[in-house]
Amino acid sequence: MEQAHFTRLDIAFDVFNDDLAMKYRVYRFNTREDVIETIKGRNKSVETMYWGARKSDQQIRLYNKLVEQKNKQKPIPAGVESWARLELQLRGKKPAEWLNSATEMLNQFKLANLQMISAKDRAILYALTHDIIEWQEISVATRSKYRKMIKQSDGFETELADEMKQVLADNLDELQAELNGYLADFDIQK
Repeated sequence: MEQAHFTRLDIAFDVFNDDLAMKYRVYRFNTREDVIETIKGRNKSVETMYWGARKSDQQIRLYNKLVEQKNKQKPIPAGVESWARLELQLRGKKPAEWLNSATEMLNQFKLANLQMISAKDRAILYALTHDIIEWQEISVATRSKYRKMIKQSDGFETELADEMKQVLADNLDELQAELNGYLADFDIQK
C-alpha cells in the first residue's frame, strides 16, 4: 500500500440497562443534530441521533443497539433489557491527538437536569436547548452566560460521560497499543 495514512478512528461505548442513556444529548455549538424516531403507538422513541455531518472531523452517534440487534435477528445477551451505543468518530486528526479529541467529545455528552438551577436560568436554558428561542435572539452577554453554563454543565448531569471517560482511561494502554500496531503494520507516521 503506497502512501498509507490515518484517516478515521471510531470509539464505541455500550451502555446496558440504563434507561437514561438514550436521553443524553450532545451540547456542541454550531453542530447539526439529526434525530431518527420510531413511532410506537402514542409514544415516540428515539432510535438514532447524529451530531455533526458524516464527513466532518468529528461525528457523534447515539443509537438503540437493542433495536438494531433485534431487527437483524441477532441474539441478545442474557439480562439485557436496554442497550445504547455511543460512537465517537474522529477524522483528520493525528493519531497522537485521538485521546484529547475523544475526551472533548465526551465532555459535550450530557443529560439536562435543569431543576438544579434557578427558575429564570432553567426557563432560558430550556428555551435555548429546545429551539424555542434562537441563540441570535439574545444579547451577546446573555448568550455568553448560557454557553458557559452548558460548557461547565451547570444544570446538566455528566455521570454517564464521566464513566465513559474512566473506561477510556482504564483501557488507554490497550487501545494505544492496538492503534500503534495498526500504524506500524502500514508504516504510518504519528
